[in-house]
Amino acid sequence: MEYLKYFFNPDHLLSLRPPVMSSRAAIILIIGYGLLIALGIFYHLKAKRTNDGLKKKGYKQFNNLFLTIGILGWVYTFFATQGVVMLSSRIIIIILDLILIIWGGFIVKYLLVTVPAKRKKINQTNEMKKYIP
Repeated sequence: MEYLKYFFNPDHLLSLRPPVMSSRAAIILIIGYGLLIALGIFYHLKAKRTNDGLKKKGYKQFNNLFLTIGILGWVYTFFATQGVVMLSSRIIIIILDLILIIWGGFIVKYLLVTVPAKRKKINQTNEMKKYIP
C-alpha cells in the first residue's frame, strides 16, 4: 500500500524523470486498462446487436473511448515500467483520466439528452406524415 502513497505524491506526479514503476503499481494499471479494453469490446458487441441507430452510435462512441484509453494506458504502462524518461511521466495518467471523464461526459450527454430529443422529433414527423396523403 506504501507504493500508492508514493504514486500519488504531487512531486512524483509532476516529475519528468520518475523512478521505474513498481511491479505492483504496473499490475494495477495493466488490470485497470485491461478492464477498459474489455468494456470497449463489450460495447462493440452491444452496438452490433442493437438495431436502434441512435443508441448504436452512442455504443460505438463508448467502444472507441474505452479501446483508445485502454490501449494508450497499456502503452504508457510499458514505458513507465521500462523507465523511459519523458514517456513515463506520471502526469500522463492524469491526462488520460481527464480525457476519459470529459469524452465519457460528452457520450453520456449524447445518450441522455440528444437521443431523446431526436426521438421526439422523429415521432413528431411520423405523426405529421399520417395526415399527409
